[in-house]
Amino acid sequence: KVELFATRDGGASWTNFGADPDNRSPMRVAVPAAGVYGFRLVVNGANGAPAATPNAGEQPELVIGVDMTEPQAELQPAELGQGNLADHLIIRWSATDENLDARPVGLFYANNPEGPWSTVATDIDNNGQYVWRLLRQIPEKLFLRLEVRDKAGNVAVRQSPAPVVLNLPQPTGRLRS
Repeated sequence: KVELFATRDGGASWTNFGADPDNRSPMRVAVPAAGVYGFRLVVNGANGAPAATPNAGEQPELVIGVDMTEPQAELQPAELGQGNLADHLIIRWSATDENLDARPVGLFYANNPEGPWSTVATDIDNNGQYVWRLLRQIPEKLFLRLEVRDKAGNVAVRQSPAPVVLNLPQPTGRLRS
């Protein structure tokens, strides 16, 4: 018989999470809530004395964090660049989470708030700003979308409530001779 014991307090107390019904790996377990769980297996052989269950103070064999909360994220109003960045859109955001991925940010745009969404950039550092060079095929009005993911796979999605209007300056030229 294979039993799984769990602790939520670093081994100070242990709870029996049940026996593996088929005695074969893997053993699936559902935890009751988000948090940090420590686990220990107890294996009882068919011909031996029962194995000891974990005692208070014993350390877990495996520690797993369960995170079911999406990151906190906010998409701030975008601005057209100035001077040398006149053909760029400056996209700003804020994002926080205890378990953010290494490069957790993705930026997207669409003609409509429902999409379909095209990629501006993905796997961006969470530095709060991205300077996007606008290409010719970009529509004059567009919606922006921010996606921020954490290590547990939770994703926060925020998008601009109104379209960003790109009033790009018209190129000009001057004859010299």
